[in-house]
Amino acid sequence: MRCLLLAIPISVVACVPQHIAPKTGHPRAQSSSTPRPVVSPRASDAPPFARKDATHDLFFGTDVSDPYRYLETQGPESEQFIAAQTKATDAWFSRSASFANVKATITTLLTDEQAAYLEFQAAGSRWFAKKIVPGKRQPVLVSVPQTDASLTFVNNIKNVDRDSSPERLVVDPNAIDPSGETTIDFFVASHSGAKVAVSLSKKGTESGDVHIFDAITGAETGNVIRGVNGGTAGGSVAWLKNGLLYTRYPKPGERPKGDEDFFQQVYYREFGREFGREPNGADNADVYEIGKEFPRIAETELATNKIGWALASVQRGDSGEYEHFVRSPDGKWSKAASYEDHVSKAKLGADGYLYLLSLHKSPRGKLLRVRLGEPASHASQMIGEQNVTLDDFFPVPGGAYVVEGTGGPSRVRLFIGKRFSPIMTDGVFSVREAVLTEGRDLLIRTESFVTPSRVVRYHTSLGRNADTPYSSHTSINFRDVEVTRHICSSRDGTSVPLTLLSHRGDTPRKDTPALLTGYGGFGVTLAPKFQPLYRFFLDRGGIVAIANLRGGNEFGETWHEAGRLTQKQNVFDDFEACARFLIKSGYTSANKLGIWGRSNGGLLMGAAVTQHPELYRAVVAQVGIYDSLRNELTPNGRFNTVEYGTVANEADFKALYRYSPYHQVKDGNAYPAIFLTSGANDPRVAPFHTLKFAARLQSASSSGEPILMRIHNTGHGMGTPLNQRINEMAEVYTFLAEMLGM
Repeated sequence: MRCLLLAIPISVVACVPQHIAPKTGHPRAQSSSTPRPVVSPRASDAPPFARKDATHDLFFGTDVSDPYRYLETQGPESEQFIAAQTKATDAWFSRSASFANVKATITTLLTDEQAAYLEFQAAGSRWFAKKIVPGKRQPVLVSVPQTDASLTFVNNIKNVDRDSSPERLVVDPNAIDPSGETTIDFFVASHSGAKVAVSLSKKGTESGDVHIFDAITGAETGNVIRGVNGGTAGGSVAWLKNGLLYTRYPKPGERPKGDEDFFQQVYYREFGREFGREPNGADNADVYEIGKEFPRIAETELATNKIGWALASVQRGDSGEYEHFVRSPDGKWSKAASYEDHVSKAKLGADGYLYLLSLHKSPRGKLLRVRLGEPASHASQMIGEQNVTLDDFFPVPGGAYVVEGTGGPSRVRLFIGKRFSPIMTDGVFSVREAVLTEGRDLLIRTESFVTPSRVVRYHTSLGRNADTPYSSHTSINFRDVEVTRHICSSRDGTSVPLTLLSHRGDTPRKDTPALLTGYGGFGVTLAPKFQPLYRFFLDRGGIVAIANLRGGNEFGETWHEAGRLTQKQNVFDDFEACARFLIKSGYTSANKLGIWGRSNGGLLMGAAVTQHPELYRAVVAQVGIYDSLRNELTPNGRFNTVEYGTVANEADFKALYRYSPYHQVKDGNAYPAIFLTSGANDPRVAPFHTLKFAARLQSASSSGEPILMRIHNTGHGMGTPLNQRINEMAEVYTFLAEMLGM
């Protein structure tokens, strides 16, 4: 990832057998070289242009106009703007002849009769996991026995005391809140598996309080810890013998107004003690542990082991830069690694060691270990840097399991002594998660573009993988889909991987509708993922393309740095190169190319459409950042400055201003059809970005193409109830189908 990996196969075909009959007929028969008429807004339906004002800012001698600044403020004028936009968007979709059929298809794809398990944790003799249950709006929390069916062929299982009772429902947010608006942010089971701490929040706010549940009966114990989770720094808890370590945001009155979403610190609650109430009504159960020295934008993750050690990994905003602190069993904290050590991940071993994933002079990662209580400078190397990216690791006696990245896809190997043994190395798939069991077995959950979540257990005693009962089963069939990998050349000559999903045997055609997506930021790898909604696009004669852009972690920290701060334009150049590759290679044409992205990917869409509007027919941008100069004034935007930069720095400002989508809209340009969506309760990206960008585009565009806006009563996407997600995606795919003539 960091040094660009060139040994990517140009064409890798994924053909995974499934015990499901393929679809009949040829979907391409539904496409035509002549696009059918699309829905266009009538003059009476188009929203009125928003008022412009004369607001200006001066940055380092540059005069910057901001005519829609007033839409940042909640009030009558912004509410009227949203109402007018909603009316126009409703009218557009009400005239669509395809919306009802599209929604029916989306409903089928998102409610396919299956159960899915994810976010596994091992505790005692049980697995804890979120379970997606057909018909329920929110996932539930369950526990299942570790002695699952995959062990039936093993003859040498140790005779130990195990809880083999069947699956238990521990927490059902659908029962807690029948509206479906309460969700589980995260959960952490105690080491024995007797209790579980669960953060619950409402309406996509991610503002979560932690509740303690009995893991056997599902009864709530009455212990509630307020203000643990949030949309800026997240939240974390970890179990000690007699209580819980947890992160907490400032209570009312602890910090000046405006700091409520910052200064996350670590506290401890000992269970079994009686606590009173402060005069302001808050409990006084908080015992401060550590954090006063942390940065204002600290994001802290906690962990503990059975022998009483604790770990606090503290990220500086969204930078990917960490400090790590350990707490000894006697309650004393010490620093294990500083930012200068470039340790991106640390884990407590059960053997008295702390294991460290270091990027120091190794942008693809190396594995170190140091005795607990000693600093990283005393660490010894276990695994040196390889020609792949070290994404994750799981220490075992004498070595470690390693999850490695190969430019998007993953592989798993076991390192013992000085040798690697393959665990899962074949095929184009991603490791979504892996969990070490009580022994040395590893539970691995994978996905590919054509197969849903598969959960296997690697048995060290047998040296083989075995399927578990926790894999997903679906009637959605991708057996007719071919997955190919291609290389695109960016503006500066950098090789950028692009994955195509198409019908096996089809030849490229310029009249083929294409959907191109990407992300390119925060060191996030856009890995293979099973996406049932792609079936909609493929069944209507389209192809899907996924770009692995700089700014991610596909090739390590060098790849990330090349798309960060003042180098962010590289991400947009990479995306442009992928679009031009699709067009030049005859896979599609500009009149048939749609693009889609969310969050940082929404920023990508904004930059793509303002820099090269001629390349695209339709753009869907969700919960995106569009005013790059004002983003840092929002709580989470401040955390983003370590990735994007700040207008307080001249070099950063110039880079931000050059690509800020809101500021780069040009009057009179012919912009393609655009659909912008956001969440009214979004704690990560303020919805004003969408309001301002929509107003500016509608005022400037000369094309007459629809520019639609929808503000949902949700957040950034986390915790969106199933019924609302169906409505949202039905509109997205109706818009794409209408614009691309599908």
